Amino acid sequence: MQRQKGFTLIELMIVVAIIGILAAIAIPNFLKFQCKSKQSEAKTNLAGIFTAEKAFFGEYNTYGTDLISVNWQPDGTPLYVYGFLAANDYPASVVGISTYSPSLHSTDVAGVIAPGGAGTPRYNTGKMKDLGGNALNNASLPATTLNGQLFTAGAAGDIDTDPTVGASTLDRWSINNTKSLTVVDNDCTS
Repeated sequence: MQRQKGFTLIELMIVVAIIGILAAIAIPNFLKFQCKSKQSEAKTNLAGIFTAEKAFFGEYNTYGTDLISVNWQPDGTPLYVYGFLAANDYPASVVGISTYSPSLHSTDVAGVIAPGGAGTPRYNTGKMKDLGGNALNNASLPATTLNGQLFTAGAAGDIDTDPTVGASTLDRWSINNTKSLTVVDNDCTS
């Protein structure tokens, strides 16, 4: 008679317990790394705004709030809102650009990211929301500056998975005309 071999219930329970312990250790680390990788979008896009602003300054001798006129638009589906807190009154116009509109100061403004040609959106802004489902807007941005000779642009997004009671903690970054990239609020550590 041939003896059949198999696992006992205790052996199976030990294996399941080991897998559970490994998962409890690995999943939080994975979420932290995933959050940090999402922050690279803000860093890259703010560096793009810096480059666009420097090129604009080189041509017009002033920094601009109009993200379209400085020739910057986000690629893909942005997780962050980018730009300036408000359009300000400066500059109201830029000599040489007849279509300059300082009201196009952040990516939550329809003319910057949508609609595109023939009423079709250029970008899906569905991800530009906090965990509560509230749309992000320029009020979510960190403090920004623009006076023609200086600028500070900002980015804000809700990129982690921990909903907070009341309001979500946003991941907020800023970059200025000296290319000083600063994390204002780090959503990956909260």
